This record gives sequence, structure tokens and C-alpha cells, in this order.
Amino acid sequence: MPREVGIGIFSGPAVVGPVGPPNRMDFTVIGDSVNAAARLCSAAGAREVVCDVATLEAAQADGFGAEESLTVKGRDAPIVVRRARF
Repeated sequence: MPREVGIGIFSGPAVVGPVGPPNRMDFTVIGDSVNAAARLCSAAGAREVVCDVATLEAAQADGFGAEESLTVKGRDAPIVVRRARF
């Protein structure tokens, strides 16, 4: 069965590594950029990529639609994003 997922992309600093006691150690990624990417993932529809414009400019990516502002939980200012369907 095909899965229809949405993808959120946001770049920035993050803390990566093992967290917890030795008997319950887990590998995790935390930080504001991780939270923003999760919010963009939630805003993405099925078979859609939502990416912030700063990341797209740094990657020199094309094929994305017009800019739009998304207000997401946990951030005071909206995130300017562009969307692409796949």
C-alpha cells in the first residue's frame, strides 16, 4: 500500500546525541530548528514538501511554488515557506 506523507524542512542549529540513563539510552535531536521542521511537516499535505525560503536559497533549489507565511506554534514571527508537490 502506498503511503502519502508530507515533509517539512527547516535548517538551523540542533543538539544531536544520546540522552538518558544507560539502561534506557535513546538517540535524539533537539532544538528550535527541529521544532520548526516538525511544525512545517504538520503543515504539509500528502505528497507535499514545505521548506523555509532561507534553506531553499542556501540549497539553490527550484521547483517550489510561491512564498507564503505560516504562523506556527512556538514561534513569535511567521515562517516564510514555499511548497512543492511530488
